[in-house]
Formats: sequence, C-alpha cells, structure tokens
Amino acid sequence: MSIWDNISLFGTSRGEAVGISVRNIPAGIKIDEALLEQMLERRRAKAFGDTSRREEDRPLVLSGIYKGVTTGDTFCVIFDNRDAEQEEDNRSMIPRPGHADYTANIASRGFADLRGGGSHSGRLTLGLVYAGAVAKQFLLLRDIEVLAKIKSIGYVVDEDMDTVDPNIDAWLECQLLDLPILRENGLLQARELIEKAKLKGDSLSASIECLIYNFPAGLGGNHFDSAESVLSQGLFAVPGVKAVQFGERPSGIVFGSKYHDEYYWDEDVVRTKSNHCGGILGGRSNGMPIYFVADIKPTPSLGMRRQTVDLEKKRDTYIEQTGRNDVCIGIRACPVIESVAALWAMFALLRLPE
Repeated sequence: MSIWDNISLFGTSRGEAVGISVRNIPAGIKIDEALLEQMLERRRAKAFGDTSRREEDRPLVLSGIYKGVTTGDTFCVIFDNRDAEQEEDNRSMIPRPGHADYTANIASRGFADLRGGGSHSGRLTLGLVYAGAVAKQFLLLRDIEVLAKIKSIGYVVDEDMDTVDPNIDAWLECQLLDLPILRENGLLQARELIEKAKLKGDSLSASIECLIYNFPAGLGGNHFDSAESVLSQGLFAVPGVKAVQFGERPSGIVFGSKYHDEYYWDEDVVRTKSNHCGGILGGRSNGMPIYFVADIKPTPSLGMRRQTVDLEKKRDTYIEQTGRNDVCIGIRACPVIESVAALWAMFALLRLPE
C-alpha cells in the first residue's frame, strides 16, 4: 500500500468547495494555528502576476482535530469556493491548449466539469497545503525542517544553496517573501520578467527547490518503494509539475570521482563531504539533507489567440482565453511542493519499526 493511498482530494475549482481527507495522521499533534495560516497565506494570490481571484480560504475541519490536537481519526477539511466566476462551459467541445480539457473529455466521455479546470485545477492543492502544515508540525517535534523556495523563474536563476550544511535561516527568510528568491538582483529581474509576460498575455515556467533537513538515514525502500519513487508520485500529483530531479544531475558531472559523495565521521555521525545524490542512495535516505527540484510548466491559460479544435464540428478553430490567471503558477506552488514533501516525510517516519 502506498502512503498516498491515505490521501484523497475532492471538489472542483468552480464547485461549492474543495477539500482533503487524510487517514493515519497520528493522534496527539498539537496544532499551531499560526503555522497553518502562514502556509495558506504563502499559497494565496499576491499583487503581482497572480490571479485576481480572491478567496478567504477559511478551513472548516470536519474531523481529525479536537481542542487544537489531532485525534487519530480521519483528518478531513473543506474550503468554500466563494469567489468562483460562473462561466460558459464550452471546454468539453473546444479544449484549451495546455489544459486537461481534451484528455478529461475523452476519459469522462464528455461529462467532465471543466469550469476553471474542474478537478484538475490548482485550487485543489489548498487541502494539500493544510494537511502538509499539520505534517510539518509532526516533523518539527523531531527537529526536521521541510523548506521550499524558487530556484528559477523563466531564465532568472536564484543563487545556489548549500545542500551539505544549509543555511536554514536563509531558507526560512525566503519563505516570508511574496516572491521567494534570495538574490536581490534576481528578485528585481524576476519581477520585470513577470510584468513583461503579463503585458504580452504570456506565462512563465518555474523551478522549485525543496530541502528536508535533519531527516534520519535508512528510510525509504527498494525499487517501486524507493524514496525517489514514492515522493515523486506525490509531487507529480501537483498540477503543473513536469519534472523532478533529486540532487545534482549526473550528466552535469562527467566523472564518477567528481560525483559520488565521500563518507567521513563527524564525531559519532556518518556524513558525506558533498551531497550530489540529494540525500538518497539505493532508494533510502542517507542522513544528509534530502534535496530535490520540481519543474513547473508555464501557466496554460494565456491572454492571446491560440489554435485548437472544435470537437463537435470536427474542424480547426481558434480560442482567446479570458479569466483570472497566474502569470507564473510556480510562485504559489512553493508551499504545495513543501507540503507534499512533509507528508511523505511524516508517513516515512511512521513506518519506522517500534
């Protein structure tokens, strides 16, 4: 059984509500409401380059938390969709390029609710962020940090982060920024690029880097149960994720003598001098920080004329998309990627033998 079998997302972008249910969250986790709100705030739309849709994102916890502590029952929370535009639903017949309209139409035999992306919308990641914030509190009790930030937006790349002895304060500082980039010049360049794309009606790709710090060695498994396999399954459940890379790309370093990390004793702890493998070897954590990068595709909703097809009339046609869309969905995806990593880390720890 996969750890992701514990989690179900439900709802649609323009329906009444979206939510999440999670089984097997352990009882006794004291909930820090401020941390929950901080995670939700990081996911909310900001002033630049984001959708003009404004939701309050107030959680209604149906079960799993009582008097500020997890109960061990199935955790279930929903969020109302209060600012959902009512729009003409023609996407089953005229699919938007880059969206799931066409494939969802085929899978559902034409019955899918595709308003705002329907069940494929990034709106459903709201529940992931809330559950991930609970998982982070489980991990913080064990001094494990899970942190994510922007590595690149378009061609603008942030400074390289140390993945051997990471500056946790710098990662935490970056989380507080509306645009989580540390390099000051890069921050200005990214803002200019976002504004340029917005004026053209275009969109931008992004890469998100994530760190799981102070995670113990030996967790994961072989083959289909490897840490990379299971964590990647969760990451690819996030709309827009198209690639995941753990550690440094082997093709970036030609010789094994430069790539493979050498061990040494740090008092009574085994560490490595470098961290090219990203903290995972043989499908299991090695005690070094787990580091990966998730690539997010450009927002598929563009404010320009695009070619598509009319499925009913069986001819080529054009579409001009309108609506409230992010220029770069990767910015608001940072806490989502972080939450998936936190949920994986929590469930991996829960599988430790007593």
